[in-house]
Amino acid sequence: MQGVLAAFAIVACCASVAGCASRGQVGQVQEAGEGTYSIGVGSSHGLGTSSQENKATDAAIDKAGQYCHAKREKLLVTSAIGNVINFRCTADGPGGQN
Repeated sequence: MQGVLAAFAIVACCASVAGCASRGQVGQVQEAGEGTYSIGVGSSHGLGTSSQENKATDAAIDKAGQYCHAKREKLLVTSAIGNVINFRCTADGPGGQN
């Protein structure tokens, strides 16, 4: 049983390290793929569970919007999972129209 628990602890540790490595850095836009970007939210408890976390999420979305607007494009948030917001910058609005 101890071997199973030790193996589980190692897997959990590796998974958490891998998860951190793939997350966007807090407050910094990073390219996540072709035309897709991510930005980390400055909270360690997930998105949207408190007023302080909502402010951190809003600040990250504002920064993502500034990034897209600097490119003369519009922000399209594609997902918000954990402490990472993924987004695209598009020339068109969300429905594909201006």
